Amino acid sequence: MKHFILAFFCFASLAFAEEEPLLPAPINALLPKIKAGMTSDEIKAVVVKSYAKAENQVGPWSGGTGSLGCRLDDRFSFTIAAHTNSEGKQVVSKDARIYIYDWQHNRRLEIVPYQWEGDGEATSPVK
Repeated sequence: MKHFILAFFCFASLAFAEEEPLLPAPINALLPKIKAGMTSDEIKAVVVKSYAKAENQVGPWSGGTGSLGCRLDDRFSFTIAAHTNSEGKQVVSKDARIYIYDWQHNRRLEIVPYQWEGDGEATSPVK
């Protein structure tokens, strides 16, 4: 059986003065609820339960691909890879790359689905 492992890459310094988690608990709790095929309105319906003032954001699009996301509050926002489906709707893509932006610390966290061979105990990625 193949497992997916999320690889985290932070493109800014992880060392900062405050002692806080890299990914805040409310964001960590809501991300697994966002599924492939969801529209921006469906994403917002999930997000507003934790971030009442959340606003939809549509990122840049080229052809049939782009990104959907939300501005969660003054500090955090996120985008997730999306595409235009056969019905012409912009929806979250399967195995979508996610970016979480921390505007206070000028930091971006990238979450990427990464597939490993075997039963999850493998030591090398699929080539």
